[in-house]
Amino acid sequence: MICPQHCVCQYAHRMDLPIARWIHSVETRQRKGHEFIGFEEDNNENNNEVNFDDDILPVNNELLKFTMCLVPSHMEPKDLIASLPHDVQALVILSTENRKNMSVLVSDFNQLFDLRTLEVRGTRTSNFTLIFDEPLAWIENLNVDSVYVQAGERMQFRPNLEEIDPSQNFNYMPNSERAQYNISFETPEEIKEMEIVPYEIYKMEKLTAELRMRTISFYGWDHLKVLRLKGCRMDELYWEMFDGLSNLEHLALEENEIKEIPPFTFFGTPNIKSLSLSHNEILDMNYRSLAGLLELQLLDLSHNNIGKLSEQTFPPFPKLEIIDLRHNPIKNLFPYIFGVMNKTEVLYIGADDVALELNSDKPFENLNSLIYLEIPKLNLPIMNENVFASLQNLEILKIKSGNIPYIEFDTFSHLLKLRELHMSNCNIQEISMDTFFGAKKLEIIDLSYNRLRDLPQGLFDDQHELNEIYLNDNQLTSLPSDIFKLNSLKMIQLLNNPWECNCDMKTWRQGLTNKIRLRKVENKCLNALKHNKLNCEGTSIQTYKFDHKLSPKCATPLNLEGKSVFYALRRVLHCATPAKTASLSKSVEIIKTTTMKPEVRAKKIAIKQKYDKHVNDVRKKKQQAAQKNTLEYQLFYRRNYENLQMRNVAADVDNNDISNDIL
Repeated sequence: MICPQHCVCQYAHRMDLPIARWIHSVETRQRKGHEFIGFEEDNNENNNEVNFDDDILPVNNELLKFTMCLVPSHMEPKDLIASLPHDVQALVILSTENRKNMSVLVSDFNQLFDLRTLEVRGTRTSNFTLIFDEPLAWIENLNVDSVYVQAGERMQFRPNLEEIDPSQNFNYMPNSERAQYNISFETPEEIKEMEIVPYEIYKMEKLTAELRMRTISFYGWDHLKVLRLKGCRMDELYWEMFDGLSNLEHLALEENEIKEIPPFTFFGTPNIKSLSLSHNEILDMNYRSLAGLLELQLLDLSHNNIGKLSEQTFPPFPKLEIIDLRHNPIKNLFPYIFGVMNKTEVLYIGADDVALELNSDKPFENLNSLIYLEIPKLNLPIMNENVFASLQNLEILKIKSGNIPYIEFDTFSHLLKLRELHMSNCNIQEISMDTFFGAKKLEIIDLSYNRLRDLPQGLFDDQHELNEIYLNDNQLTSLPSDIFKLNSLKMIQLLNNPWECNCDMKTWRQGLTNKIRLRKVENKCLNALKHNKLNCEGTSIQTYKFDHKLSPKCATPLNLEGKSVFYALRRVLHCATPAKTASLSKSVEIIKTTTMKPEVRAKKIAIKQKYDKHVNDVRKKKQQAAQKNTLEYQLFYRRNYENLQMRNVAADVDNNDISNDIL
């Protein structure tokens, strides 16, 4: 391989390419849903990179002939591309920040017939333009980042394009819109008049059609499977752009200042599995915008300006598993939103700065397959059982902040599979004793950073698999005595509460309060080059670490303020557990009696024996009094009475016999 100057040419694994790593992150997120840690939730800087903390790495990691070129300021990109080896399989073209007004024609790559992956990457300050003048039918992966895209004079469109109607085979209509269409207040003459298009509108439609013909088109890119256009200033979309991409599986149009998704925009991509429109300026969605995506599994609409969701927002998504609506100022959820996505397992919805308000009785109705629900901010005066009643398969619920002063009884009674509940920073002030009744599978409950002043007795009686409780940063002064009796409990965090230290805390266990959870991941990968595969064996072990800094502190009494609860119990209050108290009193008594004079010791022992006898007598009398009130005692007494009567009768008979014998 002869490598030109300003380029690096080498054999590289497919997973070393940025686009391949991005594809892997998307596919892994589809496969593992909310469990995928590698997908960076808040990564706004570089979405090309992804961590490999995944337990399953891609099997297909073959070696490729890879070339990366940095186009110098004094050289034309066309000349550099012409000097590349013709058998290159993966190519990355980079521009320098000081290079201005650089342009590259797509046709400049038409001699690289072995090329399967093409990446063209600029910078936010460079004026780098990629001109689409003819298709590259053999390309499978195309990634264009921070490059302005423009249509060339020779760009191809489908023949007879004007005769195609994308809406022809789309028959879905929401019930609300169907009801509106059935009501008409116009006469036939008025309707006929309305059908006549004014000249101004006709002129605008013609201008729009001319603009469409000047926009880029991927018609003819027959083998394209992955298309990512990020930061390309594509603020307007038309369905003609993506016409003919029937093999496309992943499409990402991120950071393009898109404000509107026209009807049937993705008519030409019926088989895509993932669609990302994140980090744009989309204000609203209509069900026709995403119509026809029946194979879609992942939809990312995060970081936009969508303000509401209704029945008219989404079309049918029979295979949609994940939908991400984070960082959208969604305030209201209208009824019947999710009826078109009843296979969805993961839902992120809402923004950190605008609270979601649930006004309908069952806002998440029809999400029968949902496993994971995350709401950044939620306002709800009273949370009751109707809110999540439809989510019978929900396993993880995360409400990160909001205003939920009161949680009613049976709120989570329908969530029979719920394993994790996170409701921190929600301004919770009161919680019912039966709030968690029915949620028997709960393993983690996080109620930290709220305003709880007390917890009702028996709050966690129905949770026999509970491992972790987070109650730190509340206003608690005491705890129910039964919390530390949970056999499954491995950790409970109680830091930053105004604890009132007394001997009622003697059941507290330092081995539970002073722990923090760690996750240790071991991932061993064996690179089997002879098979062109990367085989990995991974194990994940959850562990806990003891930390003295997590010890809860006393607030009252004043002489114990700031002291550890366990220090106060041992050193100041001299409290001990009941078992230890009994053994301790015996030890003290033995020590005291062995140091006394014999006559004093004998007198002390006699007094103690007399006292112990008195205590035992009183205890027996109380037990006897209690037994008299029981049915068992009454039956026992009745049998004894009957036996006594029988013995008296028998005695009378015997006495009569004896008298007769004497007479």
